[in-house]
Amino acid sequence: MSGSLLKILLIGAPNVGKSSLLRRFITGTFREDYRATIGVDVESTTVTTPEGNVQLAIFDLGGQDAFDDLKLHYCMNAHYIIFVYDVTDLDTVRYVTEAYQIVYARAFMPRGEYLRGALAANKVDMPGDHSEAIRRGRHVADVLSLEFREVSAKTGDNVAELFLSATNEARYYAVLSQQAAQSEV
Repeated sequence: MSGSLLKILLIGAPNVGKSSLLRRFITGTFREDYRATIGVDVESTTVTTPEGNVQLAIFDLGGQDAFDDLKLHYCMNAHYIIFVYDVTDLDTVRYVTEAYQIVYARAFMPRGEYLRGALAANKVDMPGDHSEAIRRGRHVADVLSLEFREVSAKTGDNVAELFLSATNEARYYAVLSQQAAQSEV
C-alpha cells in the first residue's frame, strides 16, 4: 500500500483547536490568533512509514454548524476520524459523542463499516486542573472504541504521534478492505 492516499477527518466543536492541530502537524507551527474554519479545509502531506510513503488528505471540518448533509458527504470513504475536544471546556466532550453518533449512523453503519478513530484531548498545556475533562474523555473513548490521546497544538506534545498513529491505523484497515474486496472477486 506504498504511495496510497488515505483520507483522515478532524471533527469537533468550534474553538477546540482542530485547525491548530493540523497546522502543527503539517508545518510544525502554532498561531495564537483564532480563525474559524468555515465549511471544510483540506491539507495534504506525505508521511513516511516503514512500509513506504503514504499520502494523507486531511479534512478539517468546521464546527460552527450542526452536521449537515454536506459535512456528512466528506465523511464518506474516510479511513480514520480524529475527534477533538478542549480540556478547558467540558461541553466539547458532549459534542464529540453527538457527532460520533451522527457520523456513524449516517455515513458508516449504512455501508456496514466500522468507524475507526481517535479522541484527542487538546489544550492540555493550559493552566488549571483538567483531570475531570481527561477522565470524561477517556470514558467516551472507551465507550466509542476510540484511541485516546492527550495533545497540545500549542506545544506540539503528542501531535505527531496522534497523526502517525492515525496513518498506521488507516493504512492497516485500508489494506484489509482492499484484500477483502479482492477475495470477493
